Amino acid sequence: MLVSIVGCGQIFKRDNPVDPKSSTFVPDVTIPTIISTLPADSATGVAINLSIKATFSEDIDSASITTSTFTLMQGGVPVPCTVSYSSHVATLKTVSNLSISTTYTATITTGVKDVSGNALASNITWTFTTGSSTDITAPTVSSTVPTDTSTGVAINASISATFSEAMDSASINTATFTLMQGATAVAGTVEYSGVVAIFRPTSYLLANTVYTATINTFAQDLAGNTLTVNKTWSFTTNSGYSFVLKWGTLGTGDGNFNYPRGIALDSSGDIYVTDSQNSRVQKFHNNGTFINKMGNCSLLGWQFSIAIWDCY
Repeated sequence: MLVSIVGCGQIFKRDNPVDPKSSTFVPDVTIPTIISTLPADSATGVAINLSIKATFSEDIDSASITTSTFTLMQGGVPVPCTVSYSSHVATLKTVSNLSISTTYTATITTGVKDVSGNALASNITWTFTTGSSTDITAPTVSSTVPTDTSTGVAINASISATFSEAMDSASINTATFTLMQGATAVAGTVEYSGVVAIFRPTSYLLANTVYTATINTFAQDLAGNTLTVNKTWSFTTNSGYSFVLKWGTLGTGDGNFNYPRGIALDSSGDIYVTDSQNSRVQKFHNNGTFINKMGNCSLLGWQFSIAIWDCY
């Protein structure tokens, strides 16, 4: 959402900009959908202590996720439960274990709306059948990015961890997934989708600095099993700079240089180079493609020769 302040004290809230540089905006009318469920529709052998999960295509108004809009039925009998919502994922937890070898039906109704007020187009329903056992397997972190003891990590990197199974998204947050620089906590946000948790620092990390990420034992899977030990890994950032691109050779043609002395960017990301001994300024796209030039070196003009350099 973009909030703009314009002349005469007017304030406009713009939810879906067509062009950030334009005053033309359109409302968000995209209908949310459910892109996956756990258990999947028609699944069998489901653990009797498993929580039910639905992942949405976009951010949902959490106030619309209630025990009236997300329900679980065994035949015609409602199953007592609680519901929660975090990072596009709605989770239903039953008050007690489900019955063994029993078919259940989960439903999410059109009472669920996205943050712009768009409702689901229709009720979404899926069924599954339980097995005869509970899930008592503790989850683990199977991989991390960066890996433990990594060096040269970009200062704008996000930190991620992949779990061995689906986790309770409500248990993946800034209290359970942290990043420290020495004894100092790094501010950031945490997201969870699929089996991956991501910590996004609020600002760039410090260059040439060691950081330690931790996921603690309050993180739990959909059956309520927690990590048995904290998962901790460390990495070191790079200098803050990395090579991206180079272009140009010595000469007087378009895109050539003779003693370039200054560089600048405009608001579109185009690059201006003062080509001093060619007495001109050249303009390039940010991929190095020549756009145009201003000034030249000639016996008739010596354009920009004072502003940039002596022309020989």
